[in-house]
Amino acid sequence: MIASTLLVIGCLFIGFSIFGIIRYRNIFTKILLISKVDTVATLTIIIGLIFYQGFDASSVKLIILIVFLMITNPINTHMIARVAWLHGVPFEDSERTPL
Repeated sequence: MIASTLLVIGCLFIGFSIFGIIRYRNIFTKILLISKVDTVATLTIIIGLIFYQGFDASSVKLIILIVFLMITNPINTHMIARVAWLHGVPFEDSERTPL
């Protein structure tokens, strides 16, 4: 029950992020949105898999994967945003999308 709920919540986070990617035009806003949603969705899915499997050797591997993701996701996001900034991507877009 808990595992299924966490898996569904993770999939919903991914589904809602698609609307944010379509909604926002600014690349930096998209990077922020994708990094947060990606981290939360991945963590909820992996924790759901841990509950689904029970605690065994595969759960230890999934916990190691969680630690790896918590370390690398902010670094990846920073690198992508920095490259966009160094290549002169503007902070504000001239076109704004209406709600």
